[in-house]
Amino acid sequence: MKLVYICSPYDGDLQDYVKAKAYCREVIREGNLPVSLHVYLPPLIQRDEEENEKDQKYALAAAAAMIPHCDEVRVYGHKITEKMQKEIAIANEYRMAVKYEEENRYYERKDRK
Repeated sequence: MKLVYICSPYDGDLQDYVKAKAYCREVIREGNLPVSLHVYLPPLIQRDEEENEKDQKYALAAAAAMIPHCDEVRVYGHKITEKMQKEIAIANEYRMAVKYEEENRYYERKDRK
């Protein structure tokens, strides 16, 4: 069983949350264990304007702590956000497999550093 980090857009929107859960279910159906901060962190951290920047820093620090323990990172969505770019950079720093989803197929980019 592989640990698969889910890297997908999330801006606090319910639709992003629902998509992240669907990505997790897909990984589970493969017999792997999904790691998705989008699924479990939102109910636990503040969502008001004053706390938003602090929450985002916390989420990125949590990603930096989790990604090195995973076997691969899967990137979902057609738009790569700034936060996703940071998560991908963390994975690249650890020379991890980063797979991009396209129409339910995955490919690894060869431009990793």
